[in-house]
Amino acid sequence: MGGSHSTRNISVVNENEDNVIKVSDGVVRRLFGDESAGGSAGPQENLQPAAAAAAQPAYIPGFNPISTAQVRREVLAAKDESDKYWTKRISSLVDAQERSKKYSEAEYEKALNEVKTIFKTHNTVHFESPCKDIEGSLTKCYNENPAKPLNCASQVQAFSDCVQVKHLNRSKART
Repeated sequence: MGGSHSTRNISVVNENEDNVIKVSDGVVRRLFGDESAGGSAGPQENLQPAAAAAAQPAYIPGFNPISTAQVRREVLAAKDESDKYWTKRISSLVDAQERSKKYSEAEYEKALNEVKTIFKTHNTVHFESPCKDIEGSLTKCYNENPAKPLNCASQVQAFSDCVQVKHLNRSKART
């Protein structure tokens, strides 16, 4: 059992020749390893495809090898997609900030106008300096004595007394 080759031959005769693949005698001889059928070039041709097959990576079913160029294209595509996403996100945030800024400015203007209308009377009242004549003589003294301000002490005292008197008079008028 299994120690020697079998000498038994099987022949099949197919009467329906439409579905039969015909094989030439040369192909049969090459399959059985008859070297005289193909000549001396046959073994050399068989060696080169075997060497070429050894240089190529073996195909693994279910695994699709990816080239570095394809990986680079995929990485660049992913980067471009990410750039587009973040550009869109940043522009939407800038738009939201602009809307918020416009709203805040409008609210500020509205509040400012309300305050201006409430305090409108205070803006139109202008107060004059209470002691104009003494203020003028004090300014003239300072201009004449720029290096010696103590020479104007009497004018400063007169201006201070005038301001206090005007302040007391105004306070009495309010009460």
